[in-house]
Amino acid sequence: MFYTHSPLEIGRTMNTPEANNDTLLYQVAKMYYIDGMSQDDVAKSVGFSRSYVSRLIDRAKERRIVTFVVTNPMDHVVDSLAIRLKELFGLRFVAIEGVSSAEFLGTSGRRLNDCIATKAASVLPGFLSSAHTVAIGIGETIDTMSRQLAQTPLPHEILILPAIGTTTTTRSEMQSNIIVDNISSAFATSRYFTNVPIVIDSAESESDLFAHRYQELVSHWNEVDTVVMGLGVPYRSEADRFTLNEATDEYRGLVARSGSVGDVLTTYFRADGSEIELGENFMRNAISIQRLHDIDRVLCIAGGHDKVRGIHTALKSGLANCLVTDSMTASEIIRLEEA
Repeated sequence: MFYTHSPLEIGRTMNTPEANNDTLLYQVAKMYYIDGMSQDDVAKSVGFSRSYVSRLIDRAKERRIVTFVVTNPMDHVVDSLAIRLKELFGLRFVAIEGVSSAEFLGTSGRRLNDCIATKAASVLPGFLSSAHTVAIGIGETIDTMSRQLAQTPLPHEILILPAIGTTTTTRSEMQSNIIVDNISSAFATSRYFTNVPIVIDSAESESDLFAHRYQELVSHWNEVDTVVMGLGVPYRSEADRFTLNEATDEYRGLVARSGSVGDVLTTYFRADGSEIELGENFMRNAISIQRLHDIDRVLCIAGGHDKVRGIHTALKSGLANCLVTDSMTASEIIRLEEA
């Protein structure tokens, strides 16, 4: 079918019969986008000027006859990695952020922790949609995630509380109550704060005031069905950051000598998943790694080359059964397990 337009008609607005003829709009769009014809060739075929054909193509977009899908080439890779991780470790939930080698190695402008935190923030509302009592850990990635959450009311009321006591450090990523407040505010749900320190000595643990505060916290921990936590890098020497500020030099030395592969909730663990004990004179106030085995869903949000062995151990030994990480870390974990 051919159309002719005078110069006067070509200059008119798109309120023309042709501009509202969906069949014509489809034919023009198909020739241009699918058949690969130039706009000049389309114009010759339908008998319009090139400029009028260009406007018809724009009109086809407005009427959603033409739509575009931008596909991330990483999507297939990420999906395959998630499936493999579930197969290898029996995980209940996996979300992976596709990253470049430069992001993984820290040579790009986008930090790996930020990549993982952004992914975690996007999936957390859905992940918590079936939860009832949620304990939150600490760490840079968890803190960053908590600040990126969009305001998203959950389908039912839940309680969010710290999975760990308080610390004397001023770093926000180590302040469990601040992170809990960020998350509960985003989800408009209930929260519980604690003033129980992460570590106390034997004398402090015997006080009546502590006993009351601690038992209240433990009663909530006993109801926890979901944990969201980060994972720390191994501690080898005093040059490394130590997550537990209140720990003694003796304990730091023990951790360094014991070959830790990482820590969760300030508990350092070995490659077999066993805990490096704090010592009989001190008490750690956090959900224990023994308790993590019994909780319905434990989500570990972490990534990076230095954390691969720690994450692998956490998944292998049952310290976590859900994971948010990046594609490069996921690949290394799979290679480590398959090897």
